[in-house]
Amino acid sequence: MLKDIKKVKSCARKNKKPAPKKAVKICPSRSGRYKSKSGEAMSRFLVNFTKVMSFVLFANFIHATDLAITAPGVYSLSANIISNPVVGSNNIIQITSSDVVLDLKDFTISQANNLAKFNGIEIAPNVSNVTIKNGTIKTLTGTGINVGTGCSKINIRNLTIDSCFLMAINMGTFELTDQIIDSNIENVIILNSANAAKVTDYAGYPPIFMSNCLRCTVRESYISNCGLVSAVQNNNTFACVYLASCNNCTVDSVKMQNNSVFGAVNLNSSTGCLVKNCDFSGANGNLSSTGGFIISGGGTGNLIDNCVAQNNIAYSAHGFFKIEQSNLNSITNCSIIGNKSNSSTNYFVAYVSNNCLFKNCVASDNTTTGIGRGFWAFSIARTSFIDCVSANNTGTSSFQEVGGMLFAYASYCELANCQFYNNSGSTDALSYGLKVFGGSNNLYKDVSAYANGPVNPIPANQMVGVPAGSIIN
Repeated sequence: MLKDIKKVKSCARKNKKPAPKKAVKICPSRSGRYKSKSGEAMSRFLVNFTKVMSFVLFANFIHATDLAITAPGVYSLSANIISNPVVGSNNIIQITSSDVVLDLKDFTISQANNLAKFNGIEIAPNVSNVTIKNGTIKTLTGTGINVGTGCSKINIRNLTIDSCFLMAINMGTFELTDQIIDSNIENVIILNSANAAKVTDYAGYPPIFMSNCLRCTVRESYISNCGLVSAVQNNNTFACVYLASCNNCTVDSVKMQNNSVFGAVNLNSSTGCLVKNCDFSGANGNLSSTGGFIISGGGTGNLIDNCVAQNNIAYSAHGFFKIEQSNLNSITNCSIIGNKSNSSTNYFVAYVSNNCLFKNCVASDNTTTGIGRGFWAFSIARTSFIDCVSANNTGTSSFQEVGGMLFAYASYCELANCQFYNNSGSTDALSYGLKVFGGSNNLYKDVSAYANGPVNPIPANQMVGVPAGSIIN
């Protein structure tokens, strides 16, 4: 049950205000159960939302079939909520007012039947200053929490969102309408969401989706067992956290483990966003069809810092850390360690991008059944790789090349203080440290390549195509 925790008194003892017309009054009895006006007892721990819902607003009991919170106040659950929705129902609780706190009080709201696309909590468009906290939202055929466009100061924290078959949290839509501003997701555990096996018209939704958001954050959260549970190569889940056309948003300290997704965090067409201290790994890693941390879609001014992708299994992983067709972006202090790929894999990727930075990045101890490269740069300009390492990466299939870095069609770029060693393809001839072709006017400073090859590394393959006189050791 929902109640105003500041103002409500026991209506079993005192309730002089009449209930609204046609309402069914439900109040706590002395036995701790809920009793209707007709005397029919109801379980304290179960409310059927398709029949009646009781919540308190400024000490008045109001009953509704649409479960709407329509006025400011502080509300709390006093029991678990199990909903059996009927056709035409969209959500368990809808918040249409600004200045609302909804405290679940460690109780759970859930769906008992299989009505499709049924959401837990919906916040109407253009609402501000709403907090949802402290409880569990689970077993929904739709989305756990849906935030409408044009909202601001929405705070979602201290929740577990489990088995929501579309998304756990949705802020915005793919259509760029009104921005969502200054909103936060913090200390949220997301389990078993975005599972295509449960939805017939599944479109590949991420567990956390943010679109057209300004100064919004996701921090100190955990995402596990989301996305497809098998056949990852056919997976359509965008990422664990997907930001589309967002500005100045932050993803901080999010751990992603045992998921089956396209990647960890995807910044698509976003500007000025920060992803830091995130972990895409675990004892069993993740199943990933494209990689991990991605900047794409023409986004600018984004930074991925101090993140790790470790012990994952990837299909066609074209970049565990990738900047693709996007300028003025940076990836710093990031590591790719101990991952396995079932096809060709490039670990750090710069593709058709200019004025970018890769600094203090490490790709080590990864294996692939196809072509493997610690760094792959293609058709880039004015991009720097500084203090980067590719080491101990191996190929496990015959006739496959593995190298430290492939540097192709790059111009006016810089490689400084980089090391490429112990990268081994199927033969010495198919192994290299640094391979360069195409491009011009690049600076190579303090670059080392050695011991690349499984048996007797070929000296000529340690650095291939690097202009004479451009290396300073």
